[in-house]
Amino acid sequence: TVACPSQDKAPAEGYSSTRSQQVTGARRVDEDSIARQLEQQAQAEHENSGPVQPLCDRSWSASEAGALSLPKTVTLQTGTKAASSSWRWLNLWASWCAPCVAEMPHLASWAAEQRSAGHPVELVFLSLDDDQRQLDAYMKGAGAKLDGTFLWANDEPARLPLLAALGVEDPPTLPLHALLDPSGKLRCVRVGEIELEQLAEASRIISGP
Repeated sequence: TVACPSQDKAPAEGYSSTRSQQVTGARRVDEDSIARQLEQQAQAEHENSGPVQPLCDRSWSASEAGALSLPKTVTLQTGTKAASSSWRWLNLWASWCAPCVAEMPHLASWAAEQRSAGHPVELVFLSLDDDQRQLDAYMKGAGAKLDGTFLWANDEPARLPLLAALGVEDPPTLPLHALLDPSGKLRCVRVGEIELEQLAEASRIISGP
């Protein structure tokens, strides 16, 4: 199973440590209640926030970036078929992670808006769940309503190369985001929940100069 060690270092810039969670054993959440609480908390944080943090904790230019390979996965749901020119947004999450499930509808809406604007982007939700029953319950409910490709990395050791390539520890802090260009190169990594301001920055990146 995946453990949840105490975080003994300062959180990475660009996300709120109070709204991000580390991978742990299965923990059930009331999605509707959690979503309402997080929306209220997000609004309060936004009203009292300082300067907007950048989208990427780490980023690479096209010439510096390397290809990112996914581990062996189980396909849970297939989203809108991506064009060959699509950017790919990879979201590592778990069904017990409250900030993860709260932000996923916003990511799906953002991706749909980008496609409508002529900027193709493929949204891939990669689950790190350990409890299949809890994951299945999410997919039969909230997950089924989202337009995105859902994959499950159910082999914990097989996740390690991906986490290393993303430059994060095992277990990682969730949610975790990676932006891949149409060539499959890793261009951006963000640890923690996405805010509206960061989605606007992502829009500028994928739309080009």
